[in-house]
Amino acid sequence: MDQRAGEAGIDLEGVAELAQDSAHTAQVATLFREHNRSLVRFLMTKLRSWQEAQDVAQEAYVRMLQLDAPDKVSFLRAFLFKTASNIAFDRLKSSRRRGQISELNFFEPETCEPSTEQNELQREAVRLLSISLQELPLTYRQALWLRRVEGLSCAQVAEHLQIPERTVRHYIAEALVYCRVRFDRAAAPVAGGAR
Repeated sequence: MDQRAGEAGIDLEGVAELAQDSAHTAQVATLFREHNRSLVRFLMTKLRSWQEAQDVAQEAYVRMLQLDAPDKVSFLRAFLFKTASNIAFDRLKSSRRRGQISELNFFEPETCEPSTEQNELQREAVRLLSISLQELPLTYRQALWLRRVEGLSCAQVAEHLQIPERTVRHYIAEALVYCRVRFDRAAAPVAGGAR
């Protein structure tokens, strides 16, 4: 077994039995050797737990090995990271739901009403989002709107905008990153002043 696989607690040979195509298994093994450390670090930023990041990485490798048509995926590394990101998101969403249910307090009605400060923060977030979106090129805004608000698939957005589907994904990713950076920059002085 690969030394890094042992460090990460992943039994790649045991997982490899799930795959039927040895060439595909070799591709996944290569992905593991070349990208596992960066994948686990990437997941750590989302999950804030080394063990959880390793678990999600292992689940992503298992899913990669179980692909019905691995030859249909042109960029396995990107697919691996996207798969791992989706698994991490699902776990976070599930844990938030569990946390919200356990934190419900049915006997304090004032907790249902947002405070003036919360209302102001929400208004500021909406204002900042509006400004950020206006700063983006029109096609980026349209792609993001059609995908996230109208609920169209990337293929439908591509057809509507008459651009390749890959470009739609790029525009959406760039728009989301841009908005996140703008929010982080706006929050940085507030966080720094709160200390």
